[in-house]
Amino acid sequence: MVGAKNVPVKYRDMAVANWGIAKFQNQDYDGSTYILNQLSKTYPNYDMAIMALVWSGYKKNIALPEEQRDFTLTKKYAREVMYDMFGSEYELEAKSLYAQIVELEGNVDDAIIQYKNIEKYLGYKQAAEEYIDEREKYKDLQNTSRRVKEKALRGENLSAYEKAQKL
Repeated sequence: MVGAKNVPVKYRDMAVANWGIAKFQNQDYDGSTYILNQLSKTYPNYDMAIMALVWSGYKKNIALPEEQRDFTLTKKYAREVMYDMFGSEYELEAKSLYAQIVELEGNVDDAIIQYKNIEKYLGYKQAAEEYIDEREKYKDLQNTSRRVKEKALRGENLSAYEKAQKL
């Protein structure tokens, strides 16, 4: 299916992604990298596939002696998730792995910056989640107020209607 010419891209990408992930799970990191690089950027789970590329590069290099490690492509893939895939559920994972790689490479100053960026990201994420929670509570309150007002109007209860107006 992967090599067939008449297979729609969507199905070919699904097959390529599954094959690449299977290669990764079998610790064939070079095979996984080769296969996953054949995915089109339109694949719906492209960010997940790129993270598999990040992990493949990381696992392959971490097994090598320090002097033989080359995380260049691994960092490129991590940066792609971090900067080109806004809102990806893998963004934090990419940032964390990138920071760890930078630290392994001995670039302590950059690693500290990366870890601080992660801390900031988590703060922003928490603030956004709190905002969303508050917004939902406000919507619930508005809905409750609307229901109480409607009920008060149907029952011609002016006092209840006025209280609901103040919610």
